[in-house]
Amino acid sequence: VYKGDFSACLYNLSDKDTESLPLPCTTVQFRPNSNNRAGYHLLATYATGFVKIWHVTSSQCLSTVKEPRQTLCASYTYDGSLFATGGSDMEINVYDCSTKQKAHTCEASYSKLSMDGHVYRIFSIQFKNNDRSTFLSGGWDNTIQFWDLREKHSVRYIYGPHLCGDSLRIDSSNKKILTGSWRKDKALQIWDYNTGGLLLDVDPDSYPCQLYCANWLGSDCILAAGNDRNMARVIHRSSMQTTGRVLNMPGGIYSSDIDSNGIVALSSKRNIYRVEKSK
Repeated sequence: VYKGDFSACLYNLSDKDTESLPLPCTTVQFRPNSNNRAGYHLLATYATGFVKIWHVTSSQCLSTVKEPRQTLCASYTYDGSLFATGGSDMEINVYDCSTKQKAHTCEASYSKLSMDGHVYRIFSIQFKNNDRSTFLSGGWDNTIQFWDLREKHSVRYIYGPHLCGDSLRIDSSNKKILTGSWRKDKALQIWDYNTGGLLLDVDPDSYPCQLYCANWLGSDCILAAGNDRNMARVIHRSSMQTTGRVLNMPGGIYSSDIDSNGIVALSSKRNIYRVEKSK
């Protein structure tokens, strides 16, 4: 865990589980509303199937779950009371943060007539803002599934996006969905949350890029990043034109994040890069 300006590494979070099975960490997310005197809580998932909650300031692991799969993504509810994980077995597990126990399993039915869940790996999960019961997920099966925790199977879906990373976002108004697909055509798309209809295929940049990450960047812009030219670009939401980009990173950009000041962090190869808007 680094300082916000990347000037120093503050904490190194590891234990015998992560050291004995040194496979990649696939998700990290701070628990909402955990920045109190007790210290920050950080959710981390691993390709080994471990799901861990870390107490950052003491570098201690507070809880561990071992899922029988590769765990590839996770997301908290807005209030930090629940989190969901997805991975290689097409199921989504939802955990109660107070009990540290699994509260729900969301999955497809056995019906061959209904597309009410995933049939391939899941790479991204996103809870609806200010809603503890509703979330979206996407992955290799070219669908975005809509889930309600009061139902075991998904309640509807969008067909199209091919997600290979954390590239699924709901905007702050809960009206639009942003997806980034790992493909050359129609990679970045915006959808209507209520109808599931496609609102816009964002025009590609002059440099090709197959996307692993997509984020809303404040209220005015979009951040999209991936491989091919190992590029991250910023698109203005009114013109849908590229307003900035970084090219030829040392490897594909597999994850990104944005702080409250609009500072962007990108991961490429073994490095993390801090990107600011030029003055």
